[in-house]
Amino acid sequence: MENDLNLLPVGFMLYNGRYRIEQHLGSGGFGNTYRVLDTTDGKTYALKEFYLKGVNERDADSRIVSVSNADNSAEFESQRAKFRKESMRLQTLDNPHVVHVYHLFDENGTTYYVMDFLEGESLSARMKRQGHPFSEAEVLDMTSQILVALDTVHSANIWHLDLKPGNIMTAGDGRLVLIDFGASKQFHDGDGRSLSTSTGLCYTPGYAPTEQIAGEANRMGPWTDLYALGATVYNLLTMEAPPSVSAIQDGEAFHFPPSLSNKGRRLVTWLMEPNRNLRPQSVAAVQRFLAPPVIVPDDDATVVADDDDDDDTQGGNRVMWYTIGGIVATAAVVVLLLLNKGKDNTVIDDDFDDSDYDEAIATIDDSYAKMYADSVAFADSMAMVERDAARRTEERRADSLRRVQENQDRQARAEEQRREEQRQAAQAPVGTFDATTNTEVQPVAEAPRQQEESKIYDVVEHMPEFPGGPSALMQYLSTHIKYPAIAEENGVQGRVVCSFVVERDGSITNVTVVKSVDPSLDKEAVRVIKSMPLWNPGRQNGNPLRVRYTCPITFRL
Repeated sequence: MENDLNLLPVGFMLYNGRYRIEQHLGSGGFGNTYRVLDTTDGKTYALKEFYLKGVNERDADSRIVSVSNADNSAEFESQRAKFRKESMRLQTLDNPHVVHVYHLFDENGTTYYVMDFLEGESLSARMKRQGHPFSEAEVLDMTSQILVALDTVHSANIWHLDLKPGNIMTAGDGRLVLIDFGASKQFHDGDGRSLSTSTGLCYTPGYAPTEQIAGEANRMGPWTDLYALGATVYNLLTMEAPPSVSAIQDGEAFHFPPSLSNKGRRLVTWLMEPNRNLRPQSVAAVQRFLAPPVIVPDDDATVVADDDDDDDTQGGNRVMWYTIGGIVATAAVVVLLLLNKGKDNTVIDDDFDDSDYDEAIATIDDSYAKMYADSVAFADSMAMVERDAARRTEERRADSLRRVQENQDRQARAEEQRREEQRQAAQAPVGTFDATTNTEVQPVAEAPRQQEESKIYDVVEHMPEFPGGPSALMQYLSTHIKYPAIAEENGVQGRVVCSFVVERDGSITNVTVVKSVDPSLDKEAVRVIKSMPLWNPGRQNGNPLRVRYTCPITFRL
């Protein structure tokens, strides 16, 4: 491998001797990846070299990169500029599921960037090592992590364009990390130009939809990566290569395992829909599909957010078929009358003259008008029913939340009463008697101080308070919330409920979302809470304690 002029040899030094090539990790259409040692701190990194296979060549002595075909010089520089631009964007991404880029520099006639080196293995290598596909539960967990990564990437207007099991690494702590953004800049700017070689338009067969195969940059978007996600899910579930677009269009492409749920099948077929307009258009849409249904604890055991919408469309379908049936019947009668009238200007009944014919047509017109009016009225009625059902569902949800809160309050009061009884018993002198039970009151041993300090309370004598009180908290939230752009574009709004712990020193920890609306809104709510100043801690008998606090944050357009 060291003799391959397409690659830098092991031991080669870059950036004034800072990075030393230790190993060649892999190559693609847009570059080579190496494991390098940073000689300044002794840490190991991965290094990406921009090198277009079939377009570039390297001098055997100087290792300088040049363009083999002069016609491609301008295009090489254009793609190299995109490589720089995308790597600079990647440096701004902060997500544990996305590989982090640290350093960008030019050398040897091309461009390099330095990123995390992950010691783990890719999902494809892991599946090959274990010798069988992953279970549906495992794949769904993987999918949720990949979606988090894609959400961050897409928010920066970057499309990965080479998502597949081989580009998803399992880190040492078990999390999945999306790597290899080598293809991400190829079509992003949409200038419509292409290299004078077929290798310039790179994609992985089975993981690329029609718009990517055709190189139509203006038709690419989040849905392009989501197609590749569907192919990835299919491969992880079956250990089979994903079908081609033409095979999917023929309707005999997928070979799902018998144990796969209907929802799992629908997920794959939806993501791999050949028509880009029929695929999910955003990460949030897929996350909503995968989210478990919200069960409202009511007497009716109503389930909200079910993904089956057949009932919602039944009324509209009935209206449509009633109207179509009326049109067909009317057309049939009119055609029959016209055919009979056209035969020697006679009709079926000798007594059926032109005035009778006109009267029949008028009657049919009146009947059709009445039928159309009835269908419109029926549609209005169905819409009213659906609105009423939605209102009742929201009322049940609110009532459920109210009852949950009341139950939590009752439990908190009961716990406080129990603690008070224990405290009083602990203070009772030895040898006294309880008149109600005629038994001796034994002193309760004091709990270890360390356990007392680590315990998290739900209710204390003086609850934690934001500096300045509730009004100051509302003012802080209103001035520091930044409405996520993707939620604003999709018209998403609602109330996110977060829970967190106010520590004994007033700091905020353990921030979690207990009522979710949308991943982007959830993320923003968590960010704002974590950025809060120190609170006035909760206190019991004058002593500061760790107290759990719940805070609703309303997002409204």
